[in-house]
Amino acid sequence: MRKASLLSEFNLLPQLRHRGAPLLDWTPVPGVCPSVGMAQWSVYVVRCSGGALYTGIATDVRRRISEHAKTNGKGAKYLRGKQPLQLVLVKVIGSRGLALRVESQIKRLPKVQKEELIDREDMVDEMVALFGSRKGPAI
Repeated sequence: MRKASLLSEFNLLPQLRHRGAPLLDWTPVPGVCPSVGMAQWSVYVVRCSGGALYTGIATDVRRRISEHAKTNGKGAKYLRGKQPLQLVLVKVIGSRGLALRVESQIKRLPKVQKEELIDREDMVDEMVALFGSRKGPAI
């Protein structure tokens, strides 16, 4: 779909033009829903060279994994020197708050349960349903 037709579909074209010249250089942002304008957060799990599992969240998982793999200081300290990284799970969650709650819950799991989570993605859906319906499980 062309840029102009996307902008006109969401009624943004008049706001982005001034005397026929674009005010912004509009390019689609990965992980952003154009109709809502909110970032779609994902939770991901990466397997390190030694078999350890690392969990994180991002709006653009590909970009984030590439940051982890580079040595420019933007990746997590935990992953430095643990290349190659293998992306083993990605699940779109929605809001940042919900993604943080799901990430926190996954980080608390023992490795055996994380391995099961990788094999059964429906477990992530259950976490999203649990944390999405309220602030968290009753303790």
